[in-house]
Amino acid sequence: MTAETIVESTPAAAAEPAAAAAAAAAVAAAEPTAAAVVAAPAAAATEPAPPAEIDYTFTTPEGATPLDAKRVEAFTALAKEMKLPADAAQRVVDMAVQEAQAAAEAHTALVQSWADEVKADKTLGGDNLTASAVIARKAIDLGPPELKALLNSTGLGNHPAVFRWAHAIGLALSEDTFRTSNSGHSIPPGSIASRLYGTPAVQ
Repeated sequence: MTAETIVESTPAAAAEPAAAAAAAAAVAAAEPTAAAVVAAPAAAATEPAPPAEIDYTFTTPEGATPLDAKRVEAFTALAKEMKLPADAAQRVVDMAVQEAQAAAEAHTALVQSWADEVKADKTLGGDNLTASAVIARKAIDLGPPELKALLNSTGLGNHPAVFRWAHAIGLALSEDTFRTSNSGHSIPPGSIASRLYGTPAVQ
């Protein structure tokens, strides 16, 4: 072997250990250390912070009847359970208020239609309406306060069937009063109510 060959082969032979060392370093760098492997599960186990609690404060459109406290409480609980965003919950409330308002307006129109029918009645309405109402009131006054409150709150006092019934009872009361005042005979207390409602007379 010539001297030139030995000189040329020496750098190549020396480069092999250096290349092996570099490759080993690269593999070591690519592999996670034991500390990193141990720390990874801890990082993965960290849970995100819970979202902030939503403040549900509902408003009603101007002129609409406000929601009562029980309905607000019930809907707030439902919105929290469903995790609704505040704006979405408000839209649902707006829809509910609009539906309730539409129902109330429809009922008002219905009650007015009952009153119009009574006013147009050939016997009870027209020029006779005031007198008819006075006679019908006599029957209504026989009932308890709860009856009057029911008729007023529902508008049933305007219903033609109710008005005709009350008017007929009132006429019967008026006739009894007229006969009593002209005959000179007294009627035992409570006998009229007993005859109308089937209740025992109050002695």
